[in-house]
Amino acid sequence: MIQKNYFHDSLLLFIVFTVLYIFPLGVRPLSAPDETRYGEISREMVASGNYVSPRLNDLRYFEKPVMGYWLNALSLKAFGENNFAVRFSSALSAGISALIVFFLVRRYTKDRFLAFMASAIFLTFLEVVCLGVFSLLDGMVSMFLTGAMGLFLFAWEVRNERRKFHGRLFLFGIFLGLACMTKGFLAIAVPASILIPFMLWEGKWKELFRIIWMPLLAIILVMLPWSILIHQQEPDFWNFFFWHEHIKRFLADNAQHKASPIYFFIVLPLAAIPWTFVGPAALKSLSRKEFQSSFMRFVLCWLVFPFLFFSASSGKLVTYILPCFPPLAILFAKGLQTYFMTDNHKSFNRGAIILAAIWSGVMLTFILIQTFTWNGFSVYSSIWKTVLFIAGLSAYIVLLLASVKSRHYQNKFILYTLSPLFFLISANFLVPDLTLAVNSPGEFLLRHKYRIEKDSIIVSDSGAIQIVCWYYKRNDLYQLNDGGELEYGFKQPDARHRLLDFKDFAELVSQNQGRVVLIIRQRNYNNWMEYLPKHILKESSGQQDQGFVFCKY
Repeated sequence: MIQKNYFHDSLLLFIVFTVLYIFPLGVRPLSAPDETRYGEISREMVASGNYVSPRLNDLRYFEKPVMGYWLNALSLKAFGENNFAVRFSSALSAGISALIVFFLVRRYTKDRFLAFMASAIFLTFLEVVCLGVFSLLDGMVSMFLTGAMGLFLFAWEVRNERRKFHGRLFLFGIFLGLACMTKGFLAIAVPASILIPFMLWEGKWKELFRIIWMPLLAIILVMLPWSILIHQQEPDFWNFFFWHEHIKRFLADNAQHKASPIYFFIVLPLAAIPWTFVGPAALKSLSRKEFQSSFMRFVLCWLVFPFLFFSASSGKLVTYILPCFPPLAILFAKGLQTYFMTDNHKSFNRGAIILAAIWSGVMLTFILIQTFTWNGFSVYSSIWKTVLFIAGLSAYIVLLLASVKSRHYQNKFILYTLSPLFFLISANFLVPDLTLAVNSPGEFLLRHKYRIEKDSIIVSDSGAIQIVCWYYKRNDLYQLNDGGELEYGFKQPDARHRLLDFKDFAELVSQNQGRVVLIIRQRNYNNWMEYLPKHILKESSGQQDQGFVFCKY
């Protein structure tokens, strides 16, 4: 019976992962600039055979180390240059992270269903789902950090057996090295923020000075080969990467994505939907007794201190707190299990009803907007998208209410877990028309691909260059007016001529009549049109300030 239930739970997790994370990967067009950026850098690696120096539009791009690009390049070589391949590494990272959560909980609590609950909660957190089907590096670094945390726990349990302890610490360091190779040295700061308070709590703080050397050795061994190669190819890499991408981003007053210290306190409840609404039922059931074990103490430190660390940073993005979701899933699962042991399920039911009411309000608002098209605006122009949106939300609401009515706590949990599934799947087909026009011009670019000759000179702006490179498979574009995220690359002596001001662009057009193509965002075209020469062809993908413009000169 236990084996049968184990099989059913494992199968359900596999279905949730496959349906939520694998099935939708090729459905949506790539979004600019993020997805096309990470796809294009990896594509240029494969095309050039240079797997050492990251380049975008054949310009030096030193904002991140190389591991994430390697994983994407491997995916491109396996599946081809397509949307599925660009996103596959992110989806796989989410699945592996969920698997690590499952084995950690199973090992340290000996409770199969609790392990299932923690993994299911993790896989259905809104932020985890969104980043798992979107090409970013955050999911990969979070996976390596999750693996590192698990390996540290494995090491901690055998700390009195020297050989095993050092071996597992070395594996812990390998995963930290891989995390550093994905997104930089902040990957070391995150586990440090966990281990120091954990070891103080355990009364073993002196052990800290004994254990750091083996992981440090592993990190050095993992990073050293590529570090030497990148220094040989690009001597300025480490100077730029350390000062600009670490010190300035974390501490500077003008840090990129600057936000208030309370930013993540606002973001976390939204990112944890749908579990936010039953969070009170879970968290109020966690008593001091729950944290008598080293495992639960570690999990609490794993959640709280990285969260505070990221909150202290000057620069903030929603994606930064992704490493906090594995421990949050474990705490929610443990709290809900304790809560479900009582006969009173009012708090859980109340949360589910509130969420169902909110989605009902969203659906009513959507229907009104679509029906009356206020000021000519509608979310979708096609009827099938409208029907699919309503069907997805309806299924969400029905399953939420079914979880309220269910009396058996396992069924109640499973119904609540499955409630957003159909809506999240359908959401991949339901990107709003305006969003497609603004951020996903792939269809528009491919429609004009026949106008691009081998000797065509393509000029773009900082907001479009990544996606133009990806869809036209070119890495020789010029950029107009400002360097944007490629500013460092354009400052190098061999690339300065490719950053044009309006006078340079006019000269380029006059010397290459009929060969120059300009592809920029519509709002930039509207702002710059008085400085641009007369075109011989112009087409737009949107209207007013939205979309992209294709001009030929």
